[in-house]
Amino acid sequence: QDGQTPCTYAIDPTGATFEADGGTATVAVTATAGCAWQATAGAAWLTVLSGATGTGPGTVTYKVDRHIGVH
Repeated sequence: QDGQTPCTYAIDPTGATFEADGGTATVAVTATAGCAWQATAGAAWLTVLSGATGTGPGTVTYKVDRHIGVH
């Protein structure tokens, strides 16, 4: 980043719904050119498959584990 333009970030979509079997999905990252970002999984049942880091615009692919349920 050149220090002149502030970094801005957004993701789309901002939410997703999965069936009990889980699945994979992608999120588009919109970021100012030259601005670095990192995607991390905030839960044990969520895994970042690709696009964990980037600079500027990018795409993150993630996996949601199968929901076993609580008894």
